[in-house]
Amino acid sequence: MKSNFKFLLFSVFLILLSSADLEAQRKNRLIQKADKLFQSELYWDANELYKKGYKKTKNKAIKAEVLFKQAECYRLTSKYKQASNFYKKSIKAKYNNSNPIAIYYYADMLMRLANDVAGYEKALEQFKKYSKKVPNDNKVQRKILSCEYSINWIKNPTRYDVSKKEDLFNKTQIKFNSASNDYSPTWGNREYTKIYFVSSREGSLGNKEDGTTGQRFSDIYFTELNKKGNWTKPVALEQPINSESSEGPLCLNQDGTTMFFTSCQSDSKTPQGCGISISQLQGKNWGPLNKLEVKIDSNTVIGHPTISP
Repeated sequence: MKSNFKFLLFSVFLILLSSADLEAQRKNRLIQKADKLFQSELYWDANELYKKGYKKTKNKAIKAEVLFKQAECYRLTSKYKQASNFYKKSIKAKYNNSNPIAIYYYADMLMRLANDVAGYEKALEQFKKYSKKVPNDNKVQRKILSCEYSINWIKNPTRYDVSKKEDLFNKTQIKFNSASNDYSPTWGNREYTKIYFVSSREGSLGNKEDGTTGQRFSDIYFTELNKKGNWTKPVALEQPINSESSEGPLCLNQDGTTMFFTSCQSDSKTPQGCGISISQLQGKNWGPLNKLEVKIDSNTVIGHPTISP
């Protein structure tokens, strides 16, 4: 009896293994390579290969999977408009036997892109479609409520005016945003006249592209408020803060004399881990880096520091 049971388990294992091998054989080399890059979170590089691999395959199921993976690449790099288009394509192509997860993410992208009643209504419609297919998923109920609240708030606005680029402290225009990723702003002193932030704009120290975003590796910049009440052109910090790899997000103490920031070592193809670095301001320059020692599992990656009040 035991022998028969072992034989049955072995047979099932062989069938599953054969199925996985068959699936890999059906995918061309470009798609297989793209899958490996995707698993390594190199979404930009993966997407470039998915585009090429899609054109070279005729299998409808694989084409649908590639469309979904492309949507994921766009979503995970905050390119929500492109992501919504590819989720929609994957739904039409019946990705994974019409897996409803594509509908959920399509709705989520529509919600993130919405800026009027019509936009939130489109997202709401898709969330309700998903809810009918997966009625026990609690997270979609929260998304439905979010859309309904947003529609109500737009129809019944308050007197508050939220400006995207206005400096509410000085009524001047902040001109240091770029077309690249700009994020993690923090005050650099008690007078609120200096801001540090992270950017992957042109001019960063490294000249290589990040395989995850397709932009430059991120660096830490600063800008100051001049005598005319305008923010100066952002300047990248010198070494040892910035390197040819990625730096940021960051935070500082209240005096702006101690900086904590995420520093990641990688090349253009392979991430090699991140940690938290600390630097002290010495005069006008930042001093040598010290690694924040945290007793955790050696395989754990840490970053994104913040200081509690």
